[in-house]
Amino acid sequence: MMSKTLFFHLAVVLAVQTVFFPATAFTDDIVLKRGKIRGVVVKIENDVAHVNPYNSRNPRMTYGVETIPAARIKAVLPGKKPHQCYLRKLHALHPPGKKCSSEAEFELGELAEKYKFIDVAREHFLRALLLDSGHAGARSRFDAYQLKRIQKADPRFNQELAGEIKKWFSIKELKERRAKLKKLQSQYGFSKDLLYMERVRRSLSQPRGRHDDIPLSLNAREDKGIYSLYVPKNYDPMRPWPLVVGLHGGGPDGKDGKDVVGSGRSAMNFYVSGAGRFGYIVVCPNAVRAPWRNRMNDSLLNSVLEEVCLLYNVDLNRVYLTGHSLGGFGTWHYGPKYAHRWAAVAPMAGGGFNGLNTLRKTRTPVYLYHGANDSVVSCGNSRLAAEGLRKANDDFIYTEIPDSGHGFPPDVAEEMWAFFHQRRLAVTPRRTRSGKFRVVLTPYSSFFQPVSREERLYFGASGEEASTDKKALLARLKLGGGAATEAARALISLGDRTVVKPLGVVACNRKRGDDVRRAAVLVLGELGAPETSRILHRALRTASLDLVADVAVALGKVKDPESVKPLCRSLVHITREFQHRLLAGTHMAFSDWRRCLGAYTAVAGVLGELGDPAAFGALERVTGKVLLEDWNPRSSRRAGLKPKLLLGRCVCAFIEAFGRIGDKRGLQCIQRLEHKHGGLGGVGQAAARARMKLEQG
Repeated sequence: MMSKTLFFHLAVVLAVQTVFFPATAFTDDIVLKRGKIRGVVVKIENDVAHVNPYNSRNPRMTYGVETIPAARIKAVLPGKKPHQCYLRKLHALHPPGKKCSSEAEFELGELAEKYKFIDVAREHFLRALLLDSGHAGARSRFDAYQLKRIQKADPRFNQELAGEIKKWFSIKELKERRAKLKKLQSQYGFSKDLLYMERVRRSLSQPRGRHDDIPLSLNAREDKGIYSLYVPKNYDPMRPWPLVVGLHGGGPDGKDGKDVVGSGRSAMNFYVSGAGRFGYIVVCPNAVRAPWRNRMNDSLLNSVLEEVCLLYNVDLNRVYLTGHSLGGFGTWHYGPKYAHRWAAVAPMAGGGFNGLNTLRKTRTPVYLYHGANDSVVSCGNSRLAAEGLRKANDDFIYTEIPDSGHGFPPDVAEEMWAFFHQRRLAVTPRRTRSGKFRVVLTPYSSFFQPVSREERLYFGASGEEASTDKKALLARLKLGGGAATEAARALISLGDRTVVKPLGVVACNRKRGDDVRRAAVLVLGELGAPETSRILHRALRTASLDLVADVAVALGKVKDPESVKPLCRSLVHITREFQHRLLAGTHMAFSDWRRCLGAYTAVAGVLGELGDPAAFGALERVTGKVLLEDWNPRSSRRAGLKPKLLLGRCVCAFIEAFGRIGDKRGLQCIQRLEHKHGGLGGVGQAAARARMKLEQG
């Protein structure tokens, strides 16, 4: 039997690790009476210690967990590396979302001072003084003159300086801001330069909270893509924030395999809760092609990351990469490929581990998760990776849940966030890809990066307001992506109909990307010049299925009766595409289903608004050939694919169109559609309204 003294010692050690240290504290050296092992003590039960050599403290994990008589254990020694000791203490005294006392800040400062993390120690001592201006220990770390100079230049201490900085942001002219900043630098010793402050000023206008399907602006002429973004509500652009890049799951889709099932929008659902509590920015890009290792995604990922780092103040020493399923495979690809960039990586329910040597060389920590009952992606590769990480004594955690399938359990997500929160980037002296890597604890703001040609092109010269004349806006619209969307809004506000002709050239040019043509079509629809409908008719003839809906909406705003024939012809074109995209018999990929039904819905809606009985024949043919047939589009609850939802919207649009055009023959079409699809949301109500209109008309 184990002695009471030893049992008490182990119980205290375990309690300290569990209560004060987050669940992902670094691996321990477990000293036995004979020899030692590396891992973590998960629990002590009936004089038996449960030891996990894969460093997971998740109580649900059983894979690889060893049971050792507690009497054999002499001591549990936490890792002794200086940065690990500091980070362990940091998160014991200042857990995420909790306020830190002046005494805790001072204690952290003393520990950082002990390990010669001078800048980190000074910041802790200053925070202690912010909380308690009379803290003797913190004041003793500075001489009186030095402390007075530091506090004068820091807006956290100097409220007068803070007020002047607030006024600086409201100055409109760059010349005045430059002169004002020089005055702040000379009068108060304020250290931030003009480039940093101008980027802060730009960042102040960026949205906070969650935003989905944001069109990429940077490099949009080459990289066409969208991403989802989460920014904490308390985001302050004056200081750098940690960033997580999340890669979504899914796979290839569409008849040609060029579409992707899965999205940044769906992936963001995994991260929003943790990001809010831990205080992280999260970005989830949409893959251009599946799988993630496709070279087109490489360029997109770099552009999205660069854009977020330009628009938000990101701590480049705290950028993390994760992904689930397809995104887990992507994390195994981009983790080693850009290992010099990530403070840690977390492949979830993926596979592939050929980059372990690179991750080891760059000292990149790995959090790895897999469900033991995963029927979609086997956990075999994850186990092999975990074994390789264990044998090399790398900084890692492998969590495998025995009763879990291809999911992302909440307790695993929490473990991942805690793991990230205790890791920092290892860099070479010049922040290059090769050399001797050393973990850096001080933040490094993305706003310190030099100005690139792409930043000037897509976001304008630093500190200069973007030109609002029509020539500049037209040039910006041609850049595509988010720049095109912004330029379109500005052109609509300008209300200058002289831009209709050049926009028409853009809208009808099939060599232009859909993002550019879509922006041009949007402006044309809003301006509604007399010649707009003819231009949109030409654009409709060369429009892709994705663009048909946008052109139809624009024609609906123009409300030209002459649009009926071109729109009816487009229904024929959509039907041809529908038949072409069938995989076999009645089966269709979800992406093609979404694209075709979206086009049908938009065109039917506009034909209904125009109310011309001449559209009846075209609507009736689509009803018979498409809407009354039985199709088998791909669906997946896990991937969020809901083909019946799209079908319901389309059926409602056709029913409402039949009701509006006033042809009594539409009653029969409405009856057949209601009989076929009455169980879909909204169809019954739409049919009742349409019948009433026809009977009253």
